[in-house]
Amino acid sequence: MFYNAQSPASAELHLHLPSLLIPYYRQQIESESNVVHHYADLGHFLMLEGEIAEAMKVF
Repeated sequence: MFYNAQSPASAELHLHLPSLLIPYYRQQIESESNVVHHYADLGHFLMLEGEIAEAMKVF
C-alpha cells in the first residue's frame, strides 16, 4: 500500500488486495480433480502473479 499526495486536492491511494481466485481454483481442483481446465486456470493465474515456481507445481 502506498499513498501519493501531490496536492491537497489530488491524492492517490494504491492497495494490493489478496486474490480470491487462488482459493477458488484450489477448491475447484479439490471438488473436481479430474477436470483439467481447473489446473490450467490456477497455473495461468499463478504465472500472471509472478509465482512461476508455484505454477510449475500445478502443471
